[in-house]
Amino acid sequence: MSYMDIEEIYLKILSDKTRGMSFQEAGDGLIVKLPFSNFMGEPIEVYIGSDKGHIILEDLGQTAGCLFSTNQYTETAEGHRLLKNIVNTHRVTMDYNRGVLRKELTEESNIAEFYDFAKILVAVNAVVPEFRHPRKALRRRPRLASRLVKDVEQLKLPMLVQKHAEIQGRKATWIVEFKYSIVGNGAASDIFVSCADLSLKKPIDEAAYVLAMAMDIQDIPSDNKQLRVVYNLNGGSPESLQASELISENQERFRYSAFNYSDINDRNRWTDITRQELALISEGRAPLL
Repeated sequence: MSYMDIEEIYLKILSDKTRGMSFQEAGDGLIVKLPFSNFMGEPIEVYIGSDKGHIILEDLGQTAGCLFSTNQYTETAEGHRLLKNIVNTHRVTMDYNRGVLRKELTEESNIAEFYDFAKILVAVNAVVPEFRHPRKALRRRPRLASRLVKDVEQLKLPMLVQKHAEIQGRKATWIVEFKYSIVGNGAASDIFVSCADLSLKKPIDEAAYVLAMAMDIQDIPSDNKQLRVVYNLNGGSPESLQASELISENQERFRYSAFNYSDINDRNRWTDITRQELALISEGRAPLL
């Protein structure tokens, strides 16, 4: 049996990483077409060039086009605010005069900086259109939602839980899989549970719905609501993994708790929390509102 050496492994990883990308010379720079589409179905592109001895990355104005096309270009729009939060976290510049996102790389930078920049462009193109087209109540229920229903039914307390409930955000009405209300420590609290089925054909869309919903409902100041997101992975496809990262990495920013249903520990943690809360309601210590 023959084994690959380190160089062969490196070359294979590099090949897999760049598979689906295409490259085009542009003056003194390079345009990289990513294996992901923007909200219009066109390839997302990153320009790589140099400026005063530094390597720079730009989005060729695609993000600004997304904001304008979805009517999210004003500074108070949810899409614009979401973009500002993301770029500030990743130290990206929003050049309003030229309408581009720009990141300048230092001498200590590595290839990971490129992929971080690309992740921003993919995330924005996935999330921003969701503010204009929220998920409908009558959409096909994903498999994960059905499994969560069975989990809740097994708790023997289904009458305490409202299924497919509507939540009113600042700009839109959203659908969550479950809703129940409790009183604890003298304060009322609404519990919302939304599932993101990342085994579907468009896992990025599922993650985008979660982020858009979280931002909109949390935009109404209140301490009496808790949003929980239960998501799954199926086979570990690149799109599914990227969607799971969007959900897990934005918990603190948009004030929700995420649970990976594919991980037995996370699944048990969500089930235990739900069981404990519903048991308190059933015993009368935390009455329904």
